[in-house]
Amino acid sequence: MTSLSSELKTLDHFLALEQLRFRDKLTYNIELDPDIDGALVEVPAMILQPYAENAIWHGIKPKPEGGHVQVGVRKEGKVLVFIVEDNGIGREQSRALKQASVMKHKSMGMKVTEDRIKAMGRVKGSQVEIQDLKDAAGSATGTRVIIRLPFKTK
Repeated sequence: MTSLSSELKTLDHFLALEQLRFRDKLTYNIELDPDIDGALVEVPAMILQPYAENAIWHGIKPKPEGGHVQVGVRKEGKVLVFIVEDNGIGREQSRALKQASVMKHKSMGMKVTEDRIKAMGRVKGSQVEIQDLKDAAGSATGTRVIIRLPFKTK
Protein backbone atom coordinates (compact mmCIF):
# COMPACT_ATOMS: atom_id res chain seq x y z
CA MET A 1 0.00 0.00 0.00
CA THR A 2 1.04 3.58 -0.61
CA SER A 3 -0.45 7.00 -0.02
CA LEU A 4 -2.84 8.36 -2.62
CA SER A 5 -0.56 11.39 -2.97
CA SER A 6 2.40 9.14 -3.80
CA GLU A 7 0.32 7.10 -6.26
CA LEU A 8 -0.84 10.25 -8.07
CA LYS A 9 2.70 11.66 -8.13
CA THR A 10 3.98 8.42 -9.68
CA LEU A 11 1.17 8.54 -12.24
CA ASP A 12 1.96 12.18 -13.04
CA HIS A 13 5.62 11.27 -13.67
CA PHE A 14 4.59 8.39 -15.92
CA LEU A 15 2.17 10.56 -17.92
CA ALA A 16 4.73 13.36 -18.23
CA LEU A 17 7.25 10.88 -19.69
CA GLU A 18 4.65 9.54 -22.12
CA GLN A 19 3.79 13.11 -23.08
CA LEU A 20 7.46 13.72 -23.94
CA ARG A 21 7.53 10.52 -25.97
CA PHE A 22 4.38 11.41 -27.94
CA ARG A 23 5.19 15.13 -28.18
CA ASP A 24 2.07 17.11 -29.14
CA LYS A 25 -0.04 13.98 -29.47
CA LEU A 26 -0.86 13.55 -25.77
CA THR A 27 -2.32 15.81 -23.11
CA TYR A 28 -3.43 14.76 -19.65
CA ASN A 29 -4.97 16.04 -16.46
CA ILE A 30 -5.17 14.57 -12.94
CA GLU A 31 -7.85 15.88 -10.57
CA LEU A 32 -8.10 14.98 -6.90
CA ASP A 33 -11.25 15.98 -5.05
CA PRO A 34 -10.14 18.86 -2.80
CA ASP A 35 -11.95 17.27 0.17
CA ILE A 36 -9.57 14.29 0.09
CA ASP A 37 -6.22 14.50 1.90
CA GLY A 38 -4.10 12.30 -0.37
CA ALA A 39 -1.36 11.99 2.24
CA LEU A 40 -3.76 10.23 4.62
CA VAL A 41 -5.46 7.87 2.16
CA GLU A 42 -3.96 4.46 1.42
CA VAL A 43 -4.24 2.74 -1.97
CA PRO A 44 -2.55 -0.23 -3.62
CA ALA A 45 0.66 0.84 -5.36
CA MET A 46 0.60 1.17 -9.17
CA ILE A 47 -3.18 0.74 -9.34
CA LEU A 48 -3.74 3.46 -11.98
CA GLN A 49 -0.67 3.28 -14.24
CA PRO A 50 -1.70 0.18 -16.25
CA TYR A 51 -5.05 1.76 -17.12
CA ALA A 52 -3.45 5.08 -18.12
CA GLU A 53 -0.85 3.20 -20.19
CA ASN A 54 -3.57 1.22 -21.92
CA ALA A 55 -5.50 4.43 -22.70
CA ILE A 56 -2.40 5.91 -24.33
CA TRP A 57 -1.13 2.92 -26.28
CA HIS A 58 -4.45 1.48 -27.45
CA GLY A 59 -6.69 4.54 -27.53
CA ILE A 60 -4.61 7.60 -28.28
CA LYS A 61 -1.49 6.35 -30.10
CA PRO A 62 -3.47 5.01 -33.10
CA LYS A 63 -5.51 8.24 -33.32
CA PRO A 64 -4.05 10.54 -36.02
CA GLU A 65 -4.65 13.79 -34.13
CA GLY A 66 -3.68 12.56 -30.68
CA GLY A 67 -5.78 12.77 -27.56
CA HIS A 68 -6.30 13.41 -23.88
CA VAL A 69 -6.23 11.26 -20.74
CA GLN A 70 -8.28 12.51 -17.79
CA VAL A 71 -7.78 10.98 -14.34
CA GLY A 72 -10.14 11.84 -11.51
CA VAL A 73 -10.31 10.75 -7.88
CA ARG A 74 -13.30 11.30 -5.62
CA LYS A 75 -14.96 9.84 -2.55
CA GLU A 76 -18.47 8.38 -2.62
CA GLY A 77 -19.45 7.44 0.90
CA LYS A 78 -16.94 4.82 2.06
CA VAL A 79 -15.66 4.22 -1.47
CA LEU A 80 -12.73 5.80 -3.28
CA VAL A 81 -13.55 6.18 -6.98
CA PHE A 82 -10.87 6.50 -9.67
CA ILE A 83 -11.83 7.38 -13.25
CA VAL A 84 -9.33 7.03 -16.09
CA GLU A 85 -10.88 8.34 -19.29
CA ASP A 86 -9.48 8.86 -22.77
CA ASN A 87 -10.83 10.30 -26.00
CA GLY A 88 -9.09 7.67 -28.10
CA ILE A 89 -10.32 5.34 -30.83
CA GLY A 90 -12.28 3.05 -28.50
CA ARG A 91 -11.89 -0.62 -27.66
CA GLU A 92 -13.66 -2.00 -30.73
CA GLN A 93 -11.42 -0.23 -33.24
CA SER A 94 -8.36 -0.97 -31.07
CA ARG A 95 -9.18 -4.71 -31.15
CA ALA A 96 -9.59 -4.58 -34.94
CA LEU A 97 -6.19 -2.90 -35.32
CA LYS A 98 -4.59 -5.47 -33.02
CA GLN A 99 -6.03 -8.38 -35.03
CA ALA A 100 -4.74 -6.86 -38.26
CA SER A 101 -1.28 -6.32 -36.77
CA VAL A 102 1.62 -8.65 -37.42
CA MET A 103 2.66 -8.11 -33.81
CA LYS A 104 0.72 -10.39 -31.46
CA HIS A 105 1.98 -8.97 -28.15
CA LYS A 106 -0.40 -9.71 -25.27
CA SER A 107 -0.48 -6.91 -22.70
CA MET A 108 -0.79 -8.20 -19.14
CA GLY A 109 -0.73 -4.96 -17.09
CA MET A 110 -4.49 -4.40 -16.95
CA LYS A 111 -5.21 -8.11 -16.39
CA VAL A 112 -2.78 -8.33 -13.48
CA THR A 113 -4.14 -5.12 -11.95
CA GLU A 114 -7.75 -6.24 -12.38
CA ASP A 115 -6.89 -9.56 -10.73
CA ARG A 116 -5.33 -7.63 -7.80
CA ILE A 117 -8.50 -5.54 -7.45
CA LYS A 118 -10.73 -8.64 -7.68
CA ALA A 119 -8.66 -10.31 -4.96
CA MET A 120 -9.22 -7.29 -2.72
CA GLY A 121 -12.90 -7.32 -3.69
CA ARG A 122 -13.49 -10.78 -2.30
CA VAL A 123 -13.00 -9.25 1.10
CA LYS A 124 -13.80 -5.56 0.67
CA GLY A 125 -16.08 -5.01 -2.36
CA SER A 126 -13.58 -3.51 -4.84
CA GLN A 127 -14.44 -3.46 -8.53
CA VAL A 128 -13.42 -2.34 -12.02
CA GLU A 129 -15.88 -1.22 -14.71
CA ILE A 130 -14.91 -0.41 -18.31
CA GLN A 131 -17.26 1.73 -20.40
CA ASP A 132 -17.12 2.36 -24.15
CA LEU A 133 -17.84 6.04 -24.81
CA LYS A 134 -19.86 6.89 -27.93
CA ASP A 135 -21.28 10.02 -29.53
CA ALA A 136 -24.95 10.48 -30.54
CA ALA A 137 -24.29 8.68 -33.85
CA GLY A 138 -22.84 5.66 -32.03
CA SER A 139 -19.23 6.31 -33.05
CA ALA A 140 -16.51 5.57 -30.49
CA THR A 141 -15.25 8.61 -28.59
CA GLY A 142 -12.99 6.86 -26.10
CA THR A 143 -12.99 4.62 -23.06
CA ARG A 144 -13.70 5.17 -19.36
CA VAL A 145 -12.36 2.90 -16.62
CA ILE A 146 -13.95 3.25 -13.19
CA ILE A 147 -12.13 1.66 -10.25
CA ARG A 148 -13.85 1.48 -6.87
CA LEU A 149 -11.86 0.70 -3.74
CA PRO A 150 -12.67 0.97 -0.05
CA PHE A 151 -11.78 4.40 1.32
CA LYS A 152 -8.94 3.60 3.72
CA THR A 153 -6.95 6.09 5.80
CA LYS A 154 -3.65 5.64 7.62
